[in-house]
Amino acid sequence: MPVALITGAARADSIAAGIVPRLHADGWDVATSDLEGGDYPFDLSRADAPGRLIEAVQRDRGRISALVLSHAHDVEAGSSTRPPRASTGTSR
Repeated sequence: MPVALITGAARADSIAAGIVPRLHADGWDVATSDLEGGDYPFDLSRADAPGRLIEAVQRDRGRISALVLSHAHDVEAGSSTRPPRASTGTSR
């Protein structure tokens, strides 16, 4: 059975969480990871975490055949994403 690793899947309303049941239905062994949840909780903002996550999944489940990288941080967590500017009705 091929192994898929999906990050960002802890929230029930996430895109990643929506992918999990489909991959299961298609015969994949799905490993999930999130900041504080999933099968493998890892803080992927830490430089060493991605490598440790891959090692843990491969140790437990074998070779990873697919990655779905859907983890992200919101503004409160330190993302540089800013909300859109309000329109002033004038062009610049």
